[in-house]
Amino acid sequence: MAIGQFADEHQYKLAALPSSPDILNIVCDFYQGKLFRIELNYHPLKTGGAIVQERIDEWTIRFGEPRVNNFPDVLLVFWDDGATRMILQSDESEGSTLYSITYIDDDLFHLFSRERVQRETAGQSNYGKK
Repeated sequence: MAIGQFADEHQYKLAALPSSPDILNIVCDFYQGKLFRIELNYHPLKTGGAIVQERIDEWTIRFGEPRVNNFPDVLLVFWDDGATRMILQSDESEGSTLYSITYIDDDLFHLFSRERVQRETAGQSNYGKK
């Protein structure tokens, strides 16, 4: 467990699970004791991005058309239903593909972000204020 910049931020990083040999590690972020983010990091793929594309195709059928941001060597694919966001990130690096999947609780993530900015700026930021 790691404590974040503030005492009510915690991050847990779990090593690979025997039941999921493709997963390198799992990172879970908590704010005020509530889980708001889960990141699954996969072992590098030597065979290129075919597995990543299969996952994108499968989830597009299940969750609808995603929003896609494509940068040099980095692909970000977002599905968002207004309550939960799922992000697939794929990075091309030295002949292998690194990828991760992140699940975010939108409300808790935005609450955490607003409160964190207010703390960091001693309340001087207008971020998240109406």
